Amino acid sequence: FCDEFLVHGVDVEGKRAGLDRRLIRLLSGLPYTITYAGGISTQEDIEGLKKEGGTLDFTVGSALRIFGGTLELSEVIQ
Repeated sequence: FCDEFLVHGVDVEGKRAGLDRRLIRLLSGLPYTITYAGGISTQEDIEGLKKEGGTLDFTVGSALRIFGGTLELSEVIQ
């Protein structure tokens, strides 16, 4: 039994170079709970993902300041 899927955009993950928008469009049309990971580097990426991805959840990793990126955890949580 699988409760949720975690899908990594491996072509963009860890590069902080933007989202895999094609993958996001594909995932947002599926009737499953999905968390997207990969390419998020700015607050604008997060806002775009919320608009394009609809109900997709997402993770932020290397873009966080605590991991060497520029995003503050407190800003991402809001």
